[in-house]
Amino acid sequence: MAQGFAFLVARGRHTGFRTLLAPPFLVEGDQHHVLAGATGTGGAGVDGTRIVELDKLAIGPLSVGYTSEAVRRADVEVAGGGDDEQLFDEHGRGLEVVYGVVCRAELLGPLHEQDLRTARGHALARYRRFLSDETGHDVESSVAFELSSSTRERDGGGSDRAGLSSGSPRPSRWREPPGPRGILAAAIVLALCAAGTMLASGGSQPASVTVYSSLPLHGSEAARSAQIVRGIRLALRRARGRAGDVRVRYASLDASRGRDGWNERAVAANARTAAADQRTAVYLGELDSAASAVSIPILSRARIAQISPANTAVGLTTQEPGARGGEPSEHYDDGFRNYARIMPRDSVQGRVLASLVRADGCSRVAILRSQDDGVAASLAAALRAHATRPVLDAVAARASGGPGTLARAVADRRADCVVVTTRTAAASTIFASLARAPGPAVRLYGSDHLATGSFADAVQRDLPEGVGARLELTLAIPARDALAVEGLDPTTTPSRAHPSQRAPAPYASFGYESMSLALDAIARSRTTSRRDIVQALFRTRRRRSVLGTYAIDPNGDTTLAAYGVFAIRHGALSLERRIASPG
Repeated sequence: MAQGFAFLVARGRHTGFRTLLAPPFLVEGDQHHVLAGATGTGGAGVDGTRIVELDKLAIGPLSVGYTSEAVRRADVEVAGGGDDEQLFDEHGRGLEVVYGVVCRAELLGPLHEQDLRTARGHALARYRRFLSDETGHDVESSVAFELSSSTRERDGGGSDRAGLSSGSPRPSRWREPPGPRGILAAAIVLALCAAGTMLASGGSQPASVTVYSSLPLHGSEAARSAQIVRGIRLALRRARGRAGDVRVRYASLDASRGRDGWNERAVAANARTAAADQRTAVYLGELDSAASAVSIPILSRARIAQISPANTAVGLTTQEPGARGGEPSEHYDDGFRNYARIMPRDSVQGRVLASLVRADGCSRVAILRSQDDGVAASLAAALRAHATRPVLDAVAARASGGPGTLARAVADRRADCVVVTTRTAAASTIFASLARAPGPAVRLYGSDHLATGSFADAVQRDLPEGVGARLELTLAIPARDALAVEGLDPTTTPSRAHPSQRAPAPYASFGYESMSLALDAIARSRTTSRRDIVQALFRTRRRRSVLGTYAIDPNGDTTLAAYGVFAIRHGALSLERRIASPG
């Protein structure tokens, strides 16, 4: 009888999507991340489950059978009122778990209900422990159990439950040798297969390649995505649809579902679409760093170059403060780095904010942040380096009394400056509470999470008149040596709430450069094979662009460090001055 191991892939209330439970042979070999890459965020088949084969692992092939479900209160807490209530993370997204069985034998499917029940029990037990302390979330090893599902022995050993008893002979795999026609047909098939896989494995250049983008085209991030897509299309049009001598096709994929912004299932499906297309050369995405944590493992396994126009989370590329345990290695298949970004990471912005508050004379700084916040972590470290220890460093979403409690905590600590780096939708309410709090007025700062049109609308709606002009928000912008491109205004675009106003919005420039960099890497690659394109991407040096002159470092990070300081005037973002990272 074959043995299986339960596994769990999920995210928490404050942390991102990751493998939490895996077979010991994957944990010990540091290959547990392949489960997140193989299952994405679930997406069960018609019968409620799916089975995938992992056949390129050093430990040998594995079968993975899995399903997914929303997390209900009764799943993780003591039974009580509202047991069927779905749980959500700090961003308002429904929590979901992907769980199932890993087996060395071949699963013939569908998974037996008893196996799913056993795997679910192990997975939820692990998930409860994880939710109790999301900071200590190392992957745990699961224990083996006997499977009731049908399996088949693989070549070289295993179990067979495909209707054959253990003593029955295996069916013969011998076939009659082919005649001349069969040999000719086989030769033709082999030649066609070789031609179709040149892009993936190397060889002469193909007639055309495809560049995919994955962005949320609907919901709260649709406006930013539309700017990025406009820049992408403009770059390809100006290049006449070519990268050197190679024709380039562009395909835009939607990473959203409905009005809720990016969706994990959509992102995973987009990455798999690109991975399955033999002509895929580069993947542009994602807009949100947490979304890239879903797509990077899939694309790394397929050896496809990925360029993000807007990601900033430190853990995608480094182990700097703000990265979670296991990052960044957990994102990359066998350590294969395929991901680069052209927007500075959060630690760069943290240093910018630190220099800004020091220049403004702040001596008692309060930080209101998100969980695992690289901007806040770097800001606090930079302040401590200059003997300015934050008087308050709080996770905004955990304040039991809401924004009012935070405002009182700021006043109690006599803070003269407050920096808000939280991603929560309640940021405008936090600023409103701070602005209305009794006592001396404090200086107010915010990170690029808040430098959006939707936040400007909320400030206009929720804050007392004039407070928006007091805000100082930081956002990466093109450097002073940026190239000018006709049809691309790197600093302004109409405000959504006030079409007559002009609001700084550099995302079209970042979209333009993401495609331009992709075309450059394709043109510089030797064969346009996927590996060659990745290598060319990481060889980017002294590149002049619409963002300024930069390089891609060995981690995949840009060397750009130009930021703008924005206020909100008349419901629109207004560029007040430029500032660069102190290094």
